[in-house]
Amino acid sequence: MNKILFSIVLVFIGLFNAQATIQLPSIFCNNMVLQQNANVKIWGTANYGERLTIVGGWSDKEYSVKADKKGNWLTNIGTPEAGSPYTLTVSGSAIITFDNVMIGEVWLCTGQSNMGFTAQSGLMNGDKEVAAANFPNIRFFKVQRAQADKPQNDCIGQWVECSPESMRRFSSVGYFFGRELHEQLNVPIGLIESTWGGTSIELWTPKEVIYKDPVAHESALIATKWPIENVGTMFNAMIYPLIPFRIAGNIWYQGESNRYNISGYSHLMGLMINAWRTSWDYEFPFFYVQIAPFRYNEPYTAALIREQQLQAMLS
Repeated sequence: MNKILFSIVLVFIGLFNAQATIQLPSIFCNNMVLQQNANVKIWGTANYGERLTIVGGWSDKEYSVKADKKGNWLTNIGTPEAGSPYTLTVSGSAIITFDNVMIGEVWLCTGQSNMGFTAQSGLMNGDKEVAAANFPNIRFFKVQRAQADKPQNDCIGQWVECSPESMRRFSSVGYFFGRELHEQLNVPIGLIESTWGGTSIELWTPKEVIYKDPVAHESALIATKWPIENVGTMFNAMIYPLIPFRIAGNIWYQGESNRYNISGYSHLMGLMINAWRTSWDYEFPFFYVQIAPFRYNEPYTAALIREQQLQAMLS
C-alpha cells in the first residue's frame, strides 16, 4: 500500500513539473513595443534546467537560453529598424506567442501628479484631443500603483493601443510627448507610465542609495507626507519590475512634494538618475520638466525647486 501511494505521489509530482508553464513579466504581452536597433533583454521563469527558444517574427534567428537552478532565465535578442506588426514566440515545455508586437522607440514616463494627470483631469481642449487620439502605432503600458519594501519581479499592467478611450486614462504629458515623436520619426512609440501623485523623489530612489548618502538621508528625514520608512518603496514596486526592459530614455515630471526639503533636491536628482542608469546598465537620456509656477502657501518654493532642477542638469 505504501509503495502504491509513493508511486502515485511521484507520478503526481512528475505531472506537476511537466505542466509547469513558462512565465514572463507583464511588460511582455500582446501589443508591446520593443526598442529598435538594439539587443533587448527577454526574461522570465521556467522549470530548472529547461531549455527555451525565443524567435522574433522579424527574423528566422533562434535564441536559446537555459533556466537556472531557481528557474530564472534571461537572454538578449536583436531587433531591426522600426516596423510592425510582428510576433514574439517563447518555446519550451509550453509555447507562448505574443501578437501585434511593434519595433520602435520605447520611453518611460515617471513622476508625481503632473506626469500622472490625464485628459480626465481637466486637459485644455480635452474633448477635441481625446476624439483625435487614434494612433494604433502608439502603445501605452500603465504601471498600477504599488509600494514594496523589497524589489519586486513584476508589476500589474498591460500594453494597449492608443485610442480615445485608452488615451483618456493615460498620462497627458506622456501622450503628447509620444505623439510628437511618432509624427516626427514616423515609427511606433511605446510609452510606459509609472506615476503616483504627491510622491517625493526619495520614494523613487533605491533605499540603499538614500541611506548610504548623508545628504540624501537627512533630506528624507525632513520630508513631510511620506515617512522615511517609505523611501525606495515606489522604486521597488513600480520601477524595478521594468528593469532591464530596453528603453530609449525617461521623461520625469516631479518636484512639488520636495518643496519642504528644497536644498538637497538637485543632489537627490543626481543620485536617482545615476541609480536608474546603473540598474539598466547603460546611460539612457533623462529629460525632465521644470515644475509649473503654481502659487503654493510657501512663497517662492516653485522657483527654488526650478533652480534646483537647473543645478541638477548642470552638475
